[in-house]
Amino acid sequence: LRVFLLMFIPVLLAGLAYTFSRPPEYRAQARISVKTAGVVGGVSPTAQRQATVTTAANAASTNGLQSEAGILTSRPLIEDALATLRRQGVELPEFGSDPVPGVQAALAAAPVADTNIVSLSAVGREPAHLAAILNALIDVYSRRILDSYASSASGEIETLRDELARVQTEFASVQM
Repeated sequence: LRVFLLMFIPVLLAGLAYTFSRPPEYRAQARISVKTAGVVGGVSPTAQRQATVTTAANAASTNGLQSEAGILTSRPLIEDALATLRRQGVELPEFGSDPVPGVQAALAAAPVADTNIVSLSAVGREPAHLAAILNALIDVYSRRILDSYASSASGEIETLRDELARVQTEFASVQM
């Protein structure tokens, strides 16, 4: 017992000293629902429920989610999120003069198994900054998705208008 205590107490104290001397590390997490290109393609929810899921479809969905996770941690998206934070008055001194690489190192994005959800997490020393970064990142990503849908829809509407004008012209020429 004496030998045990003589070894245990110094090792215990050294371990506790090491543990408490380390700076705290905080983690912020968020999840975002992502519609991959295969899901967005205009299939009704009823048809989606009735469709059978194949292994190839699951693999394509997983690859789509992986690519969306990569987009969420990409430099352009992070730069836009940091610009949004700067406009809101949030400074990130812990990430240095060029915060993008530091934020990229602090971020992780991974698809949640068997879902269309991507889990985002950020690890660092300032919990309020981590939450702000994740919120800004999700906001910028959502705006980009909405902009791409809007531009796609306006392009389709313009194509339909051109087609309608062509059909009306043909119809008018046939009636004469």
